[in-house]
Amino acid sequence: TQIYSYNADIVQKDIGANMSGTFEPGIGYLVETPRTFNLTFVGSPFSDSYSQSFVEGTQSFGLRVNRVVHLSTYGSIIPDFTQIYSYNADIVQKDIGANMSGTFEPGREYLVESPQSFALDF
Repeated sequence: TQIYSYNADIVQKDIGANMSGTFEPGIGYLVETPRTFNLTFVGSPFSDSYSQSFVEGTQSFGLRVNRVVHLSTYGSIIPDFTQIYSYNADIVQKDIGANMSGTFEPGREYLVESPQSFALDF
């Protein structure tokens, strides 16, 4: 089993070895595994609201609220030419003058590529 996050080290489990590493809030992760397994996470529950900063360039992102967030709500905040990718889903791209469409969903990983930094309040 391998776990990836963009701009972070790869954590890989070898046969007979213990998995090491840390899952960080707000980071999306891709888990590649040859079989089904369950993970139990302990710690603080999802927050009702928070602010997420996005840097110029590309970064991995995972939603930290237990609800779907509609991107059209943030049409004037998300910079033009920002692209949002989700694993196994369509590319959502904001064009000049157009509203961003699509959603962020809890439990999914997204890759956000933007020409400038911005922040969203969820």
